[in-house]
Amino acid sequence: MNNPNKLIWPITIITASLILGGFIYASELIKQRSIERQQEVKIANEREVAEERKRELETCLDEAKRNIEESRNNYCKLDKKEIREDGSCYLSKERVDFLNERHDEAKDVCFRKFPQQ
Repeated sequence: MNNPNKLIWPITIITASLILGGFIYASELIKQRSIERQQEVKIANEREVAEERKRELETCLDEAKRNIEESRNNYCKLDKKEIREDGSCYLSKERVDFLNERHDEAKDVCFRKFPQQ
């Protein structure tokens, strides 16, 4: 005759092990999903920062260009050069070289201030 009491303990241990294993698996799964969400948020934040830096760099470069154009126009007026319809005039090579150097310096400042990756 089989004694049913002999099987209760092994069945109980197996059942408890399965339940405990299920809880451990579920908690690890939840932890992994949480880590993935954190990584997605981090990547999104890094992307936003990169886009903001790009916009700031473009703004800085535009401002540098406007400043050089304004300086060029001031030199045109100072040298009493005829200003053409497009707003330009003929400047001496020295003035053009000086303005180009200033523009390059201003661009370098922008790239140092707002580095891109």
